[in-house]
Amino acid sequence: MSKIEPIRIALTLIIISLVCVSCGPSDRLTRTDPEELRAYFDAYDAVGTIVVRKDTDGEQLVYNPARAERAFLPASTFKIFNSSVALDTGVIGVDDVIKWDGVQRDFPGWNQDRNMRDAFKYSVVWFYQELARRVGAQRMQAALQRERYGNASIAGGIDQFWLRGGLRISALQQIDFLQRLHRRELGFQESTMRTVEEIMLIEKCADYTLRGKTGWKDQLGWLVGWVETDADTFYFAMNLESTDSDFPMVAARRAIVDGVLRHLNIMSAQCD
Repeated sequence: MSKIEPIRIALTLIIISLVCVSCGPSDRLTRTDPEELRAYFDAYDAVGTIVVRKDTDGEQLVYNPARAERAFLPASTFKIFNSSVALDTGVIGVDDVIKWDGVQRDFPGWNQDRNMRDAFKYSVVWFYQELARRVGAQRMQAALQRERYGNASIAGGIDQFWLRGGLRISALQQIDFLQRLHRRELGFQESTMRTVEEIMLIEKCADYTLRGKTGWKDQLGWLVGWVETDADTFYFAMNLESTDSDFPMVAARRAIVDGVLRHLNIMSAQCD
């Protein structure tokens, strides 16, 4: 990516976010042409989809509907489900610490003892692999099938199936799962779902609360979650891909989701 690219991207996102600033979020969901959202992906030369759904009436906006129905590896977005089943089966408490195995990994935040709160925040893969092993294949498979999570496959191994194994989920299926989690409609204990919701917190602002989880596997990136506002709760699921080996995945995921949610007047321009 050239030096002028960040400037071009920033200007593009500012311009497209200024459209219909007076519309409320409900108005924007019904009035927005999904193709307006293409610009957020084009700014990063990425191919992707995003689904945004309002909780109360199910009104939703889908950019790139064919891709929204296509299932991909969930990667680290599966930590939402993994946390739920681990807490619910009692194999760990949210503040229980698992000792680091001593293996040096690329991310410094992974190379230390962790509890679930920190492991979720820093997306510590080894921690969640250990949780899956503790839950075991039988209980994990049963929970996946009960909650209709994607294709519910654990092919590839109990500590690999969501990373490089057989599990697949679409953006639309992610939305369905998140909505049932927030509404406490899953088969987990209410205390479990409340705790998982707490650890999903990304930022809490004066006029909205953002919860979610990222995922990243090779050239595939995810960001899924929801935004709580005074008006309603809005669920979102975004995935994208790029063929650029230097693609700024971390920055792109958040910029695209933030841009779309602000375009829809669901989130304000700044977190106060």
